[in-house]
Amino acid sequence: MMRDEVQAACHATHKKAARLCTGHAATECNSCHVFLWPMVQVQPVIGSAPKTIGAAQEQGDGGATLIGYPQGVLNERQCRHSPFRQTRRARRTVNRAGLQPRAIHARAGIGTAAHVLQGRELEVLRVHVGQAALILVDRGIKTVRTERGGSVRATPGQALVLAADQTVDFTNTVPHGSDYEARWLLFDGALLGDAYYLERASQVERDVPAHLLPHVSDNLAAAFERSCQALHAGTATPGPIARQRLLEVLHWLLEDGIALRTPSAGSRVADRVRALITPQLDADWTSKRVAVELALSEATLRRRLAAEGTTLTELLTDARMSTALTMLQATTYPVTDIALSVGYESASRFAVRFRQRFGFAPTALRGHERAA
Repeated sequence: MMRDEVQAACHATHKKAARLCTGHAATECNSCHVFLWPMVQVQPVIGSAPKTIGAAQEQGDGGATLIGYPQGVLNERQCRHSPFRQTRRARRTVNRAGLQPRAIHARAGIGTAAHVLQGRELEVLRVHVGQAALILVDRGIKTVRTERGGSVRATPGQALVLAADQTVDFTNTVPHGSDYEARWLLFDGALLGDAYYLERASQVERDVPAHLLPHVSDNLAAAFERSCQALHAGTATPGPIARQRLLEVLHWLLEDGIALRTPSAGSRVADRVRALITPQLDADWTSKRVAVELALSEATLRRRLAAEGTTLTELLTDARMSTALTMLQATTYPVTDIALSVGYESASRFAVRFRQRFGFAPTALRGHERAA
């Protein structure tokens, strides 16, 4: 994109009060008179597809990506119209609390890493898990209930492995005077298709929706840490190396008798709609637009979704709220910015919809108020 095209796009974005400014590094915005960072691909929620979401820098081979406010990446003169600026109030809050900014780090075709903090004990119902996950619990207790009726519970030092393509309920129990804390890795479906891994995984019969690792071996813990470092946007780890590091984690899980399968292609229309809308949650997803993208008529789209017990509005709202939930837990974005990133220009409207979906306010996840 040429410089004048970038400037024109940025100016049009401001006029429409949209959420993002487009452009490449060292491209100056005519409207704000600041330099814009490039757009990048990020993966903000369990199981979602990569999404262009805001100002950050790509690092190294393979395009490491991030969500959050890592030091040295965001320019303080970044465009004021972007929801991903770090406000002075946010910086003061982080400094007073003595906490470091947190981010979600993703690499397309490989995986995602995040550090989750939650300030209050809350029960979260019907969360779609699109990608296989390994969750290491550091503080508090995590309880997961699956669609099949099973339940697993992990305490500090233990880990949970979740299969892809399922819906779960979970509760993060917060220890007295502290926060629930966990680290997790998500494995991209493309990674699970590795030929050698598939060959070894086919020899493991056990394939359960949620599995408890009561003891995390030193080898698995070390592989987990190396994987997180490889996914971190601040490193220059080449993509092929990052891929091998996450595969190492998968192979150590096989040593514990746990095989993760490639997510199903998704023959249900609801799955196709979810895959379509998740990369661009702030877009204007009308039934006409979705129908065209899926090569269906609007009537057929509504009829087939109704047969599956859902609607386009329900799918869009759920995808937006699930993404917001993860960002509230795993990043230091202000709530207002998170609302904008998932398609809500009104923070109050976002808060109302979030409470309707989960039963508690967005700020409850960070321990700022009691859940309803």
